[in-house]
Amino acid sequence: MQFKAQELNFFDFFRLKQKIPFHQRPYVWEFKDLQDFWEDLVYVEDNSNNNAQHFLGSIVTSNQTPTESRIIDGQQRVTSYIIFALALYKKAINILDAEEIKTKNPSQTDAEWTKYKQDRLRSKKELWASLENIIQWSSYDQIWSLMLIPSKKDKSGFNKIIDSINDLSPQNQLEKFSDPDDASVSRVSGAFDDVCKLIDVYLKEDVTNEFEKVGKLALLIEKLTHNFKFVNVQISDGDPTKVFENLNTKGQPLSTIDIIKNSIFQDLDQDDAEEFERELNDSWVGFENNLTHPIKKLTLDDSAKVIKQFKHIAGYWFPFSTTLTPNISNKTLNSQLKDCLDNATEVTEEGLTTAKKKVEILGKYVYLYNALTLDHYDEKAKKLPKEIKNQLKHFFRMKCPTMVFSFIFQSIDYYINLPDDQENHEVKLEIIESFKLIQNRIMRASMLKSASQAPKDIHLPLFNEIKNNGYNFKLVRHFLESNSYPFPKDKEIEDSFKNNELYGVSRLRYFLEEYEIYKSDLTESQLKVFLNGQYNQDELACEVDHLMPQKGDKWKSSLTKEYTKKEYEQLVHKIGNCFLLDKSLNLKKSNKSFEEAKEIIDKDKNYYGKFISTRREWTDRDIRTNCDTYFQFFIKRWPEPKEIMRPIEEDKDKTLNTAIEKFNDLFLEENVSPTYYYVSFNKFHRNDFNLTKSLKDLIEKITSISKTKNTAINLHFLTPQADIKIRKMNIYN
Repeated sequence: MQFKAQELNFFDFFRLKQKIPFHQRPYVWEFKDLQDFWEDLVYVEDNSNNNAQHFLGSIVTSNQTPTESRIIDGQQRVTSYIIFALALYKKAINILDAEEIKTKNPSQTDAEWTKYKQDRLRSKKELWASLENIIQWSSYDQIWSLMLIPSKKDKSGFNKIIDSINDLSPQNQLEKFSDPDDASVSRVSGAFDDVCKLIDVYLKEDVTNEFEKVGKLALLIEKLTHNFKFVNVQISDGDPTKVFENLNTKGQPLSTIDIIKNSIFQDLDQDDAEEFERELNDSWVGFENNLTHPIKKLTLDDSAKVIKQFKHIAGYWFPFSTTLTPNISNKTLNSQLKDCLDNATEVTEEGLTTAKKKVEILGKYVYLYNALTLDHYDEKAKKLPKEIKNQLKHFFRMKCPTMVFSFIFQSIDYYINLPDDQENHEVKLEIIESFKLIQNRIMRASMLKSASQAPKDIHLPLFNEIKNNGYNFKLVRHFLESNSYPFPKDKEIEDSFKNNELYGVSRLRYFLEEYEIYKSDLTESQLKVFLNGQYNQDELACEVDHLMPQKGDKWKSSLTKEYTKKEYEQLVHKIGNCFLLDKSLNLKKSNKSFEEAKEIIDKDKNYYGKFISTRREWTDRDIRTNCDTYFQFFIKRWPEPKEIMRPIEEDKDKTLNTAIEKFNDLFLEENVSPTYYYVSFNKFHRNDFNLTKSLKDLIEKITSISKTKNTAINLHFLTPQADIKIRKMNIYN
């Protein structure tokens, strides 16, 4: 790889038009980052007598043509520079266009007024000239354009800024970017507004006149352009995408989406990247828009939307990756996901085809992920069978652990691809029952105050366990426990309801909601209206509340004995004292007496808390009685499974022998005489086979391992021609 490094400032840097490759992350700087950048700028201006400078580190670029360069690393800083320069310009023009500065002062003579107007016009021209290092004049189109070409996701944000600039400068118009991702939410325009606010605060602290303020803003643009220094590393040979990943993984870590975008971009030959960029970018943006579309509809400000989008995108990778391999960890997620995508794409004839195939694979479960996490149903999700959608609704409402998503994704995919016949109808019913069993398992663990997520060794490999046993979903109950993580019994639940403080446990809200629905005996249409009213908003309308409040001074007379502070806290935190109430009514209820609370609750138009209107009092006895009432409902709603189907060992032996025969045939087909090979299974790697052992010995060794390991086995072997051959055999498939 060839490169050269030189010290530059932004004035020199923009002698070339700078382009941000489409596969790079969008602009992400938040207010704190902008504030730090602003403070550095003010420091440089305050110390201009000492020729103060600020060092920005290194910015890596790859020269594409004599007039254009691509930013490989440093796009956040470069984009921030453009945002600051345009914001300073806008604020200065706003001052010059203010009514009070455009109006003649009665004390001015005509000559003074004429000079005043000329000075004002000259100031506006000088301000525009201060931007000429980041704008370029096209004599053909008769319009100015920015010297920075942002990524597609940020073009819409820049277009908003350009609109505001053009409104101020009718004589000097900036060209808007074509083909923006209009559906995206860009942080760029929000950052521009934030910088404008920082400038407003700065100007309020200044007591100078209007022209001096404009002069100060012009000086800030000059210092930003000339006194912010960095080392520009220009790559003239080599793969820029590998440099991009190497730089970012050794410094500030890339998000998984950046790693994957970069990986997919590598599938394109660099010479063809320009030609295919738009097509692949449209494919990628389509995937990302599907993933984030529900969030874009929310009525939040730009900053909140961007943060929510990032969290939503980040949450997708782990459950998606576990559909490709259950043996994955968050620590090595990025590298493993890349490897899984490479293995999943068999098309290698054309880089673009492979890249688009990877994007297609990535988006396979987006519609289910959005349903599980946001209760959003796109056109594809709406076509799912009613019974599947019902189960997805329950998983969403109970905030299902992401470790279960992999099983849900793959089971639904298997369900919808089954032919419509009687035999498969039974399998589909078993899949629905398996979902209910998983919900049962999760709810029981929650009420025992167990870990919010079941161990990885239960949920992550669950679908593979079912697949390895001929897609027998009746075996789900068997695989939902281990020796260290048994299935909770009714007796344990009863003890927990009676003795534990369950206020605040995971999924208590969902439990109380199901209880209220059960008590209200809603029809299907009423239930739909009710749930839509609760969940089609940013925040849930109701929350878990204590009927007897945590501060119970007004309730002491209703208690059967005198409680210590600790005893009282234990009492009010029991599940029998918990119910759901509208948030606004909860604020009004506060620590009021039972009679006052009852009157407030009766005004609630929701179904929640209606049982309270039938009560004359609410004592410690009532709380304990209600604990039992809740328990009886719980075991009815999520009953303890009585029968457990287990895998048949004879079938395992039979499928094992069949697998070994097929495995042996692979050797014969390849006509390979292995000189070295090793076996890997689960998270362990073995290389205790060497060239002195025969194929028969190898098969026997694999057989002995497989009888104790319910797993897939990879065999790697090297031929005399040094070609790596890999074959994978699943012992029970």
